[in-house]
Amino acid sequence: QHPFDTAGGDWEEMRGRLAAFREEFGHGDVKKKYDADPALGYWVNEQRIAKREGRLSEGEVAALESVGMEWEARKKCGSKFMVGFRELLAYREEFGTVDLPAADPQWAGLRAWAQAQRGARKKGILSEKRVAYLDGVDFKWEE
Repeated sequence: QHPFDTAGGDWEEMRGRLAAFREEFGHGDVKKKYDADPALGYWVNEQRIAKREGRLSEGEVAALESVGMEWEARKKCGSKFMVGFRELLAYREEFGTVDLPAADPQWAGLRAWAQAQRGARKKGILSEKRVAYLDGVDFKWEE
């Protein structure tokens, strides 16, 4: 048995830790080797495997999804969207908000990226997954 295995009542505790992670970071993609909480990283990975192998009940799947569980680990994606999203997360970490200052030329590139996301959503061409990422960090759709 692995030292991070959880059983019984611990499952809800770990689900709570996943919810706290999502609240802090705006997504539920906990890496398997998550240094800040190794037990959470291991547990999330185990839940992914359990779902893939059909060992989670519909209720467990729904309970995990309700706190933002991401079933597929994200790869470091170099797409323009993910590059901009990571920059937005860094901005939020530094300033505590995703509201970008209109006058500061330092953030002109990120503002342009944010406007492009608003435009893509208006046209109906921004994927639901990307909308969810942005909603998860309280992105302002109206400027």
